[in-house]
Amino acid sequence: MANEFYQVSLKAIIRRSDGKILCLNGKKGASFEGYYDLPGGRIGKDEFKTPLNEILQRELKEELGDLSVSISSAPCALGRHWSLDGFPVLYVFFRAECGTLVDDVSVSHEHEGFSWLDITKENVETYFVSGILEGMKQYIQK
Repeated sequence: MANEFYQVSLKAIIRRSDGKILCLNGKKGASFEGYYDLPGGRIGKDEFKTPLNEILQRELKEELGDLSVSISSAPCALGRHWSLDGFPVLYVFFRAECGTLVDDVSVSHEHEGFSWLDITKENVETYFVSGILEGMKQYIQK
């Protein structure tokens, strides 16, 4: 049965030089409607031997176009989420840096826009839910 296993999704916590985090607007009718998601995506079967930061770089290219980011090699947080299609998903979060004060980001059809947010312990639950919230809480505590 498919639900006996987790799908794995890599997520980037992209921080701009002013400390703000790139957050993607959840799409209407999707898991994060009314909240924010982070860029990234699931690992494909054919990517088993591919380094995780390379997979994440591919996902960022698909979702954000040519935004230049530097991704850390080690994960910084984990989160768990039940997708709308009934699959449990394990999120593996990586820190990423976007060196400049980029204001314009090209977002794919998977999201309905973006914001650069100043994330703190006081407001994290306003912006995120589920596994994204779990991972962001860990990120903030470090």
